[in-house]
Amino acid sequence: MCNRSAWVCAALTTLLVAVAHGEEIRQSATQIVMGVEAKVTVYAGDEHMATRAIEAAFKELVLCDESLSNVLEWSEVRQVTHKWSDWVDLSDPLWSALFESVRVARATDGAFDPTCAPLNALWKESRTSCALPRSDSMACALESVGWNRIELDPATRRVRCVDPRVTIEFGAIGKGLAAHRAALRAHEAGAVASLVTVAGDIRAQGHPPAANGWRIQIEDGIPGDDPTIVLCDASVSTSGDLEQYSMIDGIRFSHILDPRTGFALRQPTAATVVGSNGAAVDALATALCVIGPISAAASPTALKGCACRVTRIDETGVVQWTSSNWASLTEAQR
Repeated sequence: MCNRSAWVCAALTTLLVAVAHGEEIRQSATQIVMGVEAKVTVYAGDEHMATRAIEAAFKELVLCDESLSNVLEWSEVRQVTHKWSDWVDLSDPLWSALFESVRVARATDGAFDPTCAPLNALWKESRTSCALPRSDSMACALESVGWNRIELDPATRRVRCVDPRVTIEFGAIGKGLAAHRAALRAHEAGAVASLVTVAGDIRAQGHPPAANGWRIQIEDGIPGDDPTIVLCDASVSTSGDLEQYSMIDGIRFSHILDPRTGFALRQPTAATVVGSNGAAVDALATALCVIGPISAAASPTALKGCACRVTRIDETGVVQWTSSNWASLTEAQR
């Protein structure tokens, strides 16, 4: 029997105070974008400017969805993968997503892979049927996975893939990218500071009046502390499977997969990554769940410039690793 919990993304709760300070006002709006709830909060000089900044942010979120979605039949990425045996020109959002995907995949030795859509589809069927994937189906899916089959030309921002079986899925990087780009658009439209939240991915641009940054509480579902960090011109993403898992034949299987083996994780794991690049921290949060806390300490190249925390519950209890700069994030809000 399969007891499947509600699929709820690991939460990042924003602590905001509705205040006016001098001539700057705060305004917020929420919409469903990219299949999840997105919230944009801005500080601006007047109500008109705040409204314009929020509209610019949501316009960018919609643009990213239209570029990166594998659900929308007419999305750019779905059109590109139909014809990418030859070099194909890309929009800026799609190029950025593919470039960062390949970069993180290479840095993590494939612990993150944007081509694992066949595996995700296979395990989605397993969660529905409450039965493990067949070995022949797993082997077939793995043959279609491989980030290193994607060829990128940075000079022209074009892509090609000579293997027609390869498909792209940006579920583990797209929202972080979109939140980052939306916050920048809000700034360009006149916001003094902005906070964009897309499910478990947050971008903090600038800082609220009379504050050194946005206060963000990290909630990864792991028993223990939920630290509050302070962000300014940075992104944070949390990935985890504390509530997103299935029980098949009495064994726990996560919604997070190891693209290298094709199997779902079996131990409860959560990871939070903070850094300057929203797409990168989103992808790294997923990769660190696959890598785990013990191996994360041996991945300095992949994590360069980021602050990280990885937690896993195994037979010995809670195992956690934090990067050397993690403490500075929590100390900043004291």
